[in-house]
Amino acid sequence: MVTDRLASNAEFRELLAGVARISAAVNTVEPLGNVLSTVAETICGFLDYDFSAVLLPDPTNQILLIQGFHGLSPAYVETVNSQKPFRIGTGPYGEGPSSRAFRSLQPVVIRDFLHDPGASPWAGVAIEQGYASLAAIPLIVSGQAIGTMNSYTRSIHDFAPEEILLLSTVANQAASAIVAARLREQERATIVSLESARRVLERSEEIHRELTAVVLADAGLNAIASALGRTLAGRVVIDDTAGVVLAGSATDTGHEGSAMLAGASLPMPPPDLLDDRQPRVLTCIDAAGTEIPAFLAPVTIGREIVARLWVLDPPGELGALERRALEHGSTVIALELLKQRIANEVETRLGGELLDDLLDGRTQDLHALRARASHLKFDLAGRHAALVVSVDEREGTTEPELASSHHRQLTGLVSLVARRRHARALVGERHGSTVVLFWQPATRDLHPARDLADTIRTELRRALGGATVSVAVGPWVDDLTDAPRSHAIARGAAELARRAGKRDQTVSIDDLGVYGLLMTVGQLDELIAFAAATIGPIRDYDQRRGSDLLPTLRAYLRASCRTADAAAALVVHPNTVSYRIRRIEGLLDLDLTQPEALLQVQLALVVDEVIAAEAAARSRAGSGALPADARRHTNGRAGPNGSGSRNGARHPEPATA
Repeated sequence: MVTDRLASNAEFRELLAGVARISAAVNTVEPLGNVLSTVAETICGFLDYDFSAVLLPDPTNQILLIQGFHGLSPAYVETVNSQKPFRIGTGPYGEGPSSRAFRSLQPVVIRDFLHDPGASPWAGVAIEQGYASLAAIPLIVSGQAIGTMNSYTRSIHDFAPEEILLLSTVANQAASAIVAARLREQERATIVSLESARRVLERSEEIHRELTAVVLADAGLNAIASALGRTLAGRVVIDDTAGVVLAGSATDTGHEGSAMLAGASLPMPPPDLLDDRQPRVLTCIDAAGTEIPAFLAPVTIGREIVARLWVLDPPGELGALERRALEHGSTVIALELLKQRIANEVETRLGGELLDDLLDGRTQDLHALRARASHLKFDLAGRHAALVVSVDEREGTTEPELASSHHRQLTGLVSLVARRRHARALVGERHGSTVVLFWQPATRDLHPARDLADTIRTELRRALGGATVSVAVGPWVDDLTDAPRSHAIARGAAELARRAGKRDQTVSIDDLGVYGLLMTVGQLDELIAFAAATIGPIRDYDQRRGSDLLPTLRAYLRASCRTADAAAALVVHPNTVSYRIRRIEGLLDLDLTQPEALLQVQLALVVDEVIAAEAAARSRAGSGALPADARRHTNGRAGPNGSGSRNGARHPEPATA
């Protein structure tokens, strides 16, 4: 009997030695599982048990799992833990001896598994493993069970009260060992976590210093993207909220105005990005059509999201260091964009003032003008061309509404586009339109100006939420004093395009044919006199009689002098058209069947349109009136429908020769 054995001092010393072994295990750096196995081995060795196991609850506190054992086979432990765990409570394999000991805080003894009704669910497992008796002792700390210590014997064994007391004493020591081991594991985990956090913080500070140095060196967004690309080992792209690429890492540099610059199709960020503004992981499609992961972080200035930072196909997960790098990157990108925004506003204001002086002809002090232009990195030498940018009118939207919603943004956006494209230009606002004075080294090729105009239209369409702009390009001028002429021609071309209903187009004098040719003629008075002498009698007749001879003439010429087609367009009888044409020939003393007479009338109508466009452009710009002859010539044609007739019929488009 165990009680007889304990009567021996030697055996008592053996007990103390076993307790000492358990105490020693507490003070080791062994993992918790090893400590628990030491406890189980000590119990078996001292009390001659065949098997022993220490059970601890899982994180859900729903089942007890064997965490340390001695004598049991690893296969048995794996089977019990995975397939037939000791459940804490009722249900299949619930309220077994281990569960009862854990819940009641009292030892539970099974003398014979084969004949104990409460142990029948485990009888098969007991026979398979080869044990007959069990004592489950709760492990108690501060009045709460933290697990059980189970002892098994192959033969039927009567656990005496003294033996249970001894097991409880050892269990209390084991419970202390478990708590100490857990604390050590938590300490080790805390130390590892703090060490990892320290490394992340140190590396984060290095990243912040590197990115800040890039900003202070004024290296630009591409340098920031390249630095982030090296840190995160991925392709970095910075785009604005409209999807226009602003910069990319070393392998993705360029300015194509498309997210495909990075070789991937960037998705639209989720709406809740505006809410939490935290870095996240998304999926993109690369150029080969393969899904690749991507990190995304918003770039904010105040409460406004101004750009997005992408890391395409990163090699790892979005961990703490990656998050810190993205946060630092977003911050320095915001600083760079804010710096660009302020510089752009200052440059736009100064450039607008210089532009006003140049276009208003205040060029007497060339030395001062050159100094101002040099400060803005603009060259007064070489050739220049003026561009006029206007927001297109939309159906159901009035011009004042457009002015309030878009015109205020227009000049800043155009200036920003010019800066991003490294265009050498002055940008300013003049009378509701944005004017760009574009400089190019000695060339007569209009394409650079047209390319800039096309880029402005494309990028502003995105920035203005779908609203479109049209851009008129004036001719190149060799002398800066002729810049007002390039601007005037561009302004007239813009007005002609507007009157013709053109939208979202780049227009130059080359696109206007004879209209453009006439707009470049400097002697406006001669054009006015020619048009007045040719079609003035018709306009005067219409004004006196309230007739529609001039609209009929336009329709007749547009119909290639086919009376029936002109009548159908005017919704009148063909005889009416024939009568009116005879009246026109009589007033002009011309025979419209003669090519020379027909050309003269057609040219006069084109001149009439050019003069009207110039008058409208001057009126919209508030830049002065036409000569008196021109005002008389355009009298009756100032209405929005462009018609001089009393009934307000729409003025048809001019015919061409």
